[in-house]
Amino acid sequence: MEDLNPPFAEVVFAYSLSGRLYPKSRSGVFKQTNDEALNTQDDLQGFFRGLPIEIIHQILLQLDLTSLANLACTSKGTRRVVCALPELQRLLNYAPDAMRAVTAAEVGHRLICSDVYKQLIKPDCDDCNRPGEYLHLLVCKRLCAKCLITNPRYRALRPMQAVEQYSLPLCDVTRLPAAVVPGYSPLWRKARRVIHRMQINIINTTGWKLIDQEDVNRLCIETHGSVDQGKRLASERLTKLRAPYNSPMTNEAWLESSMDQRRSGLTASRENFAIDLESLASTDKGISLSDIEHYSLRANEPNKFPAGSLEQDTAQQLESIGRRIWNIFLHKQNAAMQADDQICQIKVCLRARLFGYLLLGIGLLGRPNANAAQSAAYLIRLGLALCKACINNAELECARIALQRITEYLPCSPCGTAPAESDGSRHADYASYYILRIALSWKDDRIDLAEHMYTKATQHTPFVDAGTRTTMVQILTQIGESFVSKTNMTAAVPWLRRAAAEASAPCGFRDTTVVDAEFRTREQAKLVALGGLVRCLTRLNSRESLEEANGIVAEAQIEFGKRRVEVLEMLVMLQTAKGEADGALTDLLEILLS
Repeated sequence: MEDLNPPFAEVVFAYSLSGRLYPKSRSGVFKQTNDEALNTQDDLQGFFRGLPIEIIHQILLQLDLTSLANLACTSKGTRRVVCALPELQRLLNYAPDAMRAVTAAEVGHRLICSDVYKQLIKPDCDDCNRPGEYLHLLVCKRLCAKCLITNPRYRALRPMQAVEQYSLPLCDVTRLPAAVVPGYSPLWRKARRVIHRMQINIINTTGWKLIDQEDVNRLCIETHGSVDQGKRLASERLTKLRAPYNSPMTNEAWLESSMDQRRSGLTASRENFAIDLESLASTDKGISLSDIEHYSLRANEPNKFPAGSLEQDTAQQLESIGRRIWNIFLHKQNAAMQADDQICQIKVCLRARLFGYLLLGIGLLGRPNANAAQSAAYLIRLGLALCKACINNAELECARIALQRITEYLPCSPCGTAPAESDGSRHADYASYYILRIALSWKDDRIDLAEHMYTKATQHTPFVDAGTRTTMVQILTQIGESFVSKTNMTAAVPWLRRAAAEASAPCGFRDTTVVDAEFRTREQAKLVALGGLVRCLTRLNSRESLEEANGIVAEAQIEFGKRRVEVLEMLVMLQTAKGEADGALTDLLEILLS
């Protein structure tokens, strides 16, 4: 019966706490001014005065966040000691949204400071090896979107759901620790009013109390002896309540039918908007970005359309509409880019393509006789192309949604060692996915996550084709050049080394479709990566860096020839660092003037 519970929220406005946080935190409990000095002899009293500060920190890290806040309010000296916790300061400086979400949801009493810090510094999901995009506040675990959505363990219950599904006393359930769904931020409150004026039924989840599934299971064992016994008693009670109505449906079917009614209403609203969007595109009328964004988010709601949940006609209609929207706006986007049109027009096309992509996925996988493997492979290719276009045009939110869908379509575990040649396309999909993750993390200024995604990508790059490898080299080079523009040569060198290494690596997957233009593109990408690396190494101007640069230039001369312009530019940079650039500079000028 627990599989019929709704997810964390019914609608996109409450899917996570991100849309409910105010722009600034109003709490000043943990603030510390720069001129405050920590002196444990003066700030602490009693037993703590004789302890080293390291031991005091280890003790305080075992407290929950609410207890730390209460302790910081006892005196100025204690507040200075609490605010000096390195882990707490890093949480406040680098994860302020997470701390504000803890305060807004009123779950600080459940979260130990050290546990929150450990979860936020790890990039992976606790249950799988995917990127952990969410922090589950009730259990303090780092989770990916797939585990958060599909695992019933992380599906919170409302108090009355626990009472009805496990036959528990309400007085005992209300004493369980719970998270409170906060009110909307000003931005999302305005968006919700717009949706209300459109007469779309949206459940208001503000003020809901959510209980952890494990807490309910423990209470059920204490009350009934086992979880199964509690479910059986709840089922018998529901049967008695429905007996006067003489309904032939089972309890599970009755609950499922109520969810089907909600699904059908959501499907109809998306279909109507999709038809309107298609007609607006064909008549060149104005298209609202807010409407496209809203329906795209609703089409991306988790667990609304599981595989095989739609009727055949409905699924085919969604697939047909989604495919037409994708093709129409792809054509309009190409025309806008060739005409150097406004950026706004390109963004409208990208968001509309995302909406069509989501509808296409619902239609392909929602039909009863869906071929999941073939449809997923097709959707992965479309999603990768869409995500690349979104990143190139700085439409990062659309790129995130597309990557989230691709994550659900990718197989749970790729083939690990030396696959057959026919499996090269699957490795190319994984490599392209992680490459786009690298680019998106870099755009978000998450270099640590970009490094982690690069480690993941290297497991698949030995088997990819030349085009995928060239894309990876270009992105790694751009990351390195971004550090060069900030005069941070130390940070730029590792990324440019990775770019040079990937450019020099042989292609394990035999690609017979490489033409001269693609070969020249790959060759140019390698020269750019090597040139950037030589520039950084010569600017470091140490003996080791100059020796490395000398080796790179020597290999480039052997591979590309001594008279190649890019190779001569590298030689000029190297000899300039040594103070002897006359010969190479003369050769370079002679070639440029000839």
